[in-house]
Amino acid sequence: MKKVKITVLKKEFYEEFAEAYLTEGKEVGPCPLLNVGDSFLNFS
Repeated sequence: MKKVKITVLKKEFYEEFAEAYLTEGKEVGPCPLLNVGDSFLNFS
């Protein structure tokens, strides 16, 4: 079983992509669920 650690290094939001691909457009804003420094461990 291998351990994999994923860490959020940077959080960015691109308004031009949001306007082009999201129903709500740029009003959505950056992801509210993840923050820089958050880590997750996965055992596979």
